[in-house]
Amino acid sequence: DALSFRLQSPSFNWRRQLGSSGFGVSMGLIVRNVMELDVKPLSGRFEVDAYDEAYFVANIGYVGITLDIFRATVCYKGYISYNLNILQELGINSFSDLANIYDITIGAIVT
Repeated sequence: DALSFRLQSPSFNWRRQLGSSGFGVSMGLIVRNVMELDVKPLSGRFEVDAYDEAYFVANIGYVGITLDIFRATVCYKGYISYNLNILQELGINSFSDLANIYDITIGAIVT
């Protein structure tokens, strides 16, 4: 009845700091990519969560300065869903119920 899957790349969060947060450099690479799909006749959803970032930052904290030497970020979070619960209020709980009602209606119209 349903098609469901989750596609996820290996996520990692790598950070290094040379020196201290007061004086030094920080660098890192963050990767998180997930896609989920759930399709049913009367409801479903599609979700994408992607966050990728690479950075190299100079910290000069004694003077209150943080300097981004390099920072690249790609971020997308999307969500699409549908739900036809209004049909369930009418006693239609599955796709076969909907097909049966359609057959009865078409049969009444044609004859």
